[in-house]
Amino acid sequence: MQHSIKEICELLNISRPSFYRYLNA
Repeated sequence: MQHSIKEICELLNISRPSFYRYLNA
């Protein structure tokens, strides 16, 4: 995969902010 974990997290934050905040909690 060419995307880093940080980039994936940023994409998840844009598409699913509530889901990302749950994981980042």
